[in-house]
Amino acid sequence: MGHHHEEYDIPEEILPKLKNYWKEPFKFNFNTSIKEVDSDWVQLNENYFYPESGGQLPDRGIITPLEDRKIKYNVLDVQKKENEVWILIPDNQLNQGDKIEARIDEERRISLSRNHSAQHLISAVFWEELDFDTTRAEIGQIESQIELNKPPTLDQIDKANKMVNKLILENLIIESRYYSDLNNLNHKYRGKMEDLEVYQLVAIGDYDLNPCGGTHVQSTREIDTIFINKIESKKIRFYSGPKAKSAYVDNAIGLIKLSRMTSVPFDKIPSSVDEIIRKKNYFEKKVLKLENEVLELKYSSTKFQKLNKFKLKSIQASKLNKSTILGLTDDLNKNEVVFAFDDNDLFILSSGNEELTKKIMKVLRESGVKGGGKGKSVMGKIISLDVEKLKSIISDRLKSM
Repeated sequence: MGHHHEEYDIPEEILPKLKNYWKEPFKFNFNTSIKEVDSDWVQLNENYFYPESGGQLPDRGIITPLEDRKIKYNVLDVQKKENEVWILIPDNQLNQGDKIEARIDEERRISLSRNHSAQHLISAVFWEELDFDTTRAEIGQIESQIELNKPPTLDQIDKANKMVNKLILENLIIESRYYSDLNNLNHKYRGKMEDLEVYQLVAIGDYDLNPCGGTHVQSTREIDTIFINKIESKKIRFYSGPKAKSAYVDNAIGLIKLSRMTSVPFDKIPSSVDEIIRKKNYFEKKVLKLENEVLELKYSSTKFQKLNKFKLKSIQASKLNKSTILGLTDDLNKNEVVFAFDDNDLFILSSGNEELTKKIMKVLRESGVKGGGKGKSVMGKIISLDVEKLKSIISDRLKSM
């Protein structure tokens, strides 16, 4: 991105408008008084607790009345309501004007700040190097998550992971800058921000500049390292700091064990696993094709059972393929019904008449079966009855119509 790194001084006119947790993000102990009490929620005259916002979880802590230091109230939540910060202290006996000592959970705040800075760096790398936008972020104390605008490949994940950890080692300064207007800003920044009286922009060296209302560490070195723990389509879960280091150790131990079990050299494990996955996918497709061919043969060789003016065909498969069954039953006559089931207790009920399917499914539900759908075909799961009993229920219903 190539931002110009510069010495930054907070403009005097903005200073009074800054949140205390922006100005002093590592102030964990302070004295103040109760401004207002509303049942389990209290408001402080001076507040350093961070309220849940921007995907970052709220602070926790302890509040002690100065009149009786034996009393310790646990802070269980911090929320912003109508631009005021409210603190949840269930069953408190506090009153307006009471002087208190507040202690923020230091370990939690530092973990959240570290993970938030790590998220900015990961999002910046995906944006700058790989052309991805971050659409959402959830900052947790242990595991955090970002959601991208499109699913990344494993190669892109690997590249981002290496780049982020490289930038961490460069010990880039992380600092907050404050502006009353972003329209005339000389520097390009990542992300969007709603209209506010004051904007906090978090700069990571010359690499990233991003509007954010959260708390952060002071350098990338404090992030320590990141470990991408899980990928779910567009979502990426990650650890930072000690948990990330622990995950790398666990991962290495797992690879060593796998190397010993398979007699594959340690450095060859990734390519060996890729080959195993490729073969697994190949054979799964082969098996699926064979299962569908068997299903088609069973369908064509099974005759309809005549039940008064209706006909019923029952077929069993090791594993049902919905698209195959729907294709086979697409041209059923109005008086024909197909009941297909598999070894996993799944079933598909199809007929040539939507109203007929609905009537049979109603009887099955009354018998304890779960399932449903719209149209001439519905799916479900056999819960308590055996298949023969279900076939009998369907037959009896068709005979009575």
